[in-house]
Amino acid sequence: MAPAFLVISSLMVISHMMAERTVLCSDGVKLAVQHWKTDPIESTALLPINFVPSERTILCVHGWLDNAASFNLLAPALLEKGAAKQVIALDFPGHGMSDHKSNDAHPQLLAEYAYYVAEATKQIIPNTNEKFTLIGHSMGAGVATIFAAAWPDKIDRLILLDGLGPQAQDARDASSHARASIEKRFTANKILYPKFTTAEPSSTELTPEFQMLRDLKGKRVYPSIEKAIETRMLTARLSPGKQSISFEASAAMVKRSTRTAPPDYQSTGHEVVFQHDIRLNCPSLQYYTKEQVQSLLEDVTCKTCVLLAEDGWPIGESDKEFAVRALKPYTMKTLPGSHHFHADPDTVEEVINYVADFLLR
Repeated sequence: MAPAFLVISSLMVISHMMAERTVLCSDGVKLAVQHWKTDPIESTALLPINFVPSERTILCVHGWLDNAASFNLLAPALLEKGAAKQVIALDFPGHGMSDHKSNDAHPQLLAEYAYYVAEATKQIIPNTNEKFTLIGHSMGAGVATIFAAAWPDKIDRLILLDGLGPQAQDARDASSHARASIEKRFTANKILYPKFTTAEPSSTELTPEFQMLRDLKGKRVYPSIEKAIETRMLTARLSPGKQSISFEASAAMVKRSTRTAPPDYQSTGHEVVFQHDIRLNCPSLQYYTKEQVQSLLEDVTCKTCVLLAEDGWPIGESDKEFAVRALKPYTMKTLPGSHHFHADPDTVEEVINYVADFLLR
């Protein structure tokens, strides 16, 4: 493997080809998008995407509480290797720089995320006959599997990074999952919408300033961006298994998912707060059963590449065998690294090489 600095140096050469875009969905939710392509592109934030026809379009979807920046190394490298002409990475609702879902919406349903993939592709792929490649990491691997199963006519290749599709749950636990989700939602709503439980909010409470302060409730204010990055790294170390995340990968995602704290919460002027939807910490209202997951995996008809990390999210051997038997991936490999092996400079090169090889075969 080449030294990490060589990978970073190579990728920085073409970093100018990334632009921020916005996809306006039919429900009013704005999705933040990072768009890389082989031709220089002018950044036109808050405008619909104007994509040109290309030989291959890749759409990348991230994991839980991550964002599009997790693909900052992989995406441009695939362009450099000639594996694609454009790569698009979404921020799911409530993540990164995208809008939050409405007050009455439940943000933690995998099929709901697949809906936003479908919304985005209407603008990303205006030609309905054109297929594209879908890359999903972790939770995004589950979302990508659902989309590929539901729209087999739209996907030419599927790449799952440290994930094997939706995680199956015991059908007998459905009632306990529903109760846990609803009770957690009660708690979150008391933080986010305290006035709704007692009286109708006044008109002054609906001002942008009120919305900003309301969104801050339940969130920790960090004294600096560096402290927020360190906390993100600690979260990885406290996760199941032997996980870790590099400073570089953590910094890229944290910078995309934080904002400066309001003046009343500042003492030095460097304080930041994460802007993700705190409802993302609520358990999902509904999970797929083993039979449903098997059906989804079996309905994936395109060639599939599965890359797992040696120190990634722990997957039991029986669960792995079950998923592989149903999905029948074209290629599968375990690579060095942790859960974010596609974003860490020390491990990304092998991920790049395997993905590019799969796409160029």
